[in-house]
Amino acid sequence: MSQLENAMGMTIAVFDKYAKTDGNRQTLSKAELKTLLEKELPNFLSVRERAAAFLRSGCEGCPQAQVLVH
Repeated sequence: MSQLENAMGMTIAVFDKYAKTDGNRQTLSKAELKTLLEKELPNFLSVRERAAAFLRSGCEGCPQAQVLVH
C-alpha cells in the first residue's frame, strides 16, 4: 500500500473508534468530535482552537450537530 492509502486507512480507523461511542458509527457527535480532537491532535493547538470555536458556535452549517465523513 502507498503512504496515502495507509494514512487514509488510519484516519478511517480513528474516526470509527470515536464514532461508535454513541451507537452511530457513521457520524461524530459534537462530544465525540471534541474527544477525538483532544486525544488524537493534542499538539495542533490551532486546530483545537478552530474546532472549539466551531463547537461553541453550535455547529453552524451542520443542522443535525453531527459530522458525517464518507
